[in-house]
Amino acid sequence: MIDTETLSDIQIYVDTHFLPSLEQEELLFSCGSCADELESDIYEYINQEQEETFAEVLFSFIETSGSTEVDIYTRAGLDRKHFSKIRAGLSGKTYTPKKETIISLGLSLELPRQSFDKLLASAGFSLSSAIRRDLVVSYCIEHSIFNVIDVRLAIDSIEHT
Repeated sequence: MIDTETLSDIQIYVDTHFLPSLEQEELLFSCGSCADELESDIYEYINQEQEETFAEVLFSFIETSGSTEVDIYTRAGLDRKHFSKIRAGLSGKTYTPKKETIISLGLSLELPRQSFDKLLASAGFSLSSAIRRDLVVSYCIEHSIFNVIDVRLAIDSIEHT
């Protein structure tokens, strides 16, 4: 359980780093009927630039963690069936869990910030200074608070103040 002093520190951290979200304009890109050459260039670009998939990054971290998959998904609060969906990503099936699930996995792996960011980015997510709950997660990572339940309690506490 996180003590009141730590919750107070988290509140100060969030208040200091919180950036209200700005209105974002949507950028719509429509290719319609791309020329074959452009389409070929796009595929070449993708093949050169595409990084590891979420599943590849996750299982690489699990492998180097020294923990078993069962330990990791149990600490993250996932069941075997959900984790199996994630594992299927290694065989080419496309499944990307929700951001909250990825955060729970990152916490259960006790990843340092750079690795945590890599895990989130591999699924198209990031921690934002414009989102209070993300700031709580950032604080917890920076202060080595990796217990998923404690982090969720801290989020609930900060979001309701």
